[in-house]
Amino acid sequence: MNVQTHTEYEIIDSATNKSFVTRERYLALAHYKALDMVYERHITLFTSSAYTQSQTVNIMAWHLNPNFREED
Repeated sequence: MNVQTHTEYEIIDSATNKSFVTRERYLALAHYKALDMVYERHITLFTSSAYTQSQTVNIMAWHLNPNFREED
């Protein structure tokens, strides 16, 4: 079985309400410090055969998480 994992950050600009996605954590942290909303997505793609794939997505909102630490 082949497993691929990556992390994306969806950022919603508080001034314009426009959103974009990036894989750069430093950019997400800069927007978080500017009081924009940041959602961290952990995406895992499982390929069990040439014909079968499954994907899981775990999403964490930084601005709603009291346990969020910038240094992690």
